[in-house]
Amino acid sequence: MLVVLGSGILLGEVFAPQFLLLANKGFRKHPETLTLCVHMTRIILPAQLFFFVGSVMGSRLQVRKIFIYQAFAPLIYNSGIILGALLFHRQLGVSSLSYGVLVGCSRIRPAQLLRRIPHRPALPPHPGFRHPHF
Repeated sequence: MLVVLGSGILLGEVFAPQFLLLANKGFRKHPETLTLCVHMTRIILPAQLFFFVGSVMGSRLQVRKIFIYQAFAPLIYNSGIILGALLFHRQLGVSSLSYGVLVGCSRIRPAQLLRRIPHRPALPPHPGFRHPHF
């Protein structure tokens, strides 16, 4: 799945202008807005990889009934966006929000890794049909 998602992100990075023109025909009248949107889309697209890894880690925590780290994930994400806007809006302009998205979602996984979970399968490798958990 990681390879498929990575390939999709690379294709999105390469074909961002064409996709945005197809999705929003109003950009044809405003090429400067299209350029800014392509720039911001290319910044945000790698965040999908962090979302994927974070959701896998979060589901592993939820299976173990550990909810606190997953509850803080949106707070970390949104604080990245807010801090990106507050700290870098003068240097980067509106793109500071896109960088905040990238930084915010890249901080979610390390927050979930604070709780290291050893992998213990719930079922034996080959449960029989008479196994009580089957």
